[in-house]
Amino acid sequence: MEESLDTVRDNMLDGNSAAGILAEIFGEEMTASPTECNNCGREGELGSLLTFTQAPGLVLRCPTCSEVMLRVVQTPDHTYLDVRGAVYLRLAQPSGSQSASPPSQRAAPSSSHKPKGYTTVSPYLIVDGAGATIDFLTRVFGAVELRRFPDPTGKILHAEVRLDDTVLMVADGGEGWPPIASQVHVYVSDVLATYRRALEAGATSVQEPVKKDDADQRGGVKDSGGTTWWIATKVD
Repeated sequence: MEESLDTVRDNMLDGNSAAGILAEIFGEEMTASPTECNNCGREGELGSLLTFTQAPGLVLRCPTCSEVMLRVVQTPDHTYLDVRGAVYLRLAQPSGSQSASPPSQRAAPSSSHKPKGYTTVSPYLIVDGAGATIDFLTRVFGAVELRRFPDPTGKILHAEVRLDDTVLMVADGGEGWPPIASQVHVYVSDVLATYRRALEAGATSVQEPVKKDDADQRGGVKDSGGTTWWIATKVD
């Protein structure tokens, strides 16, 4: 069930409260930057959006229709910016920008054998209920969905989510590609809190978090799609 606009408003702050983090990311004051909602077409400044700080990351919603227009998730090493809910976000051209430099002075485009921000190895989960797995990862680990490709029936042919510094790939099982019971190990900052969130999200316990012979306190849970998640925090 979708949240009502009144409920959304009751849990949000003025968009200007996001000024600090946006300035940190973009290197300039951003609250006066124009943007347009991709859902209802409302145009206005970033500072007029509603800011929600209790979700994973920072969320800015349209004050007219409550569409999520911008989401910022920060990890110790990276910042992830999702602006799929905006038609555009207009930025002022900084003085002395690279576009004013002669071609010979511009940095050469980087080349790589893999997309920027992707690790060399990505777990690929074939599950029964990929949508539920993505919801589980978002709720328990604060993962950010990058993209998904459903078929006409709604089954997910391919999806990607970012969990901290790693991209996981997920798909629903199908003909010739049956769901496979997989096991994934994830380091988290608080194994006890993550374990509790997993159980609240519907997972079943495989092992309560415990410290054994190595430096980690580790527990395990199985989600509704059949994947076992081993979660650990280094304690020694």
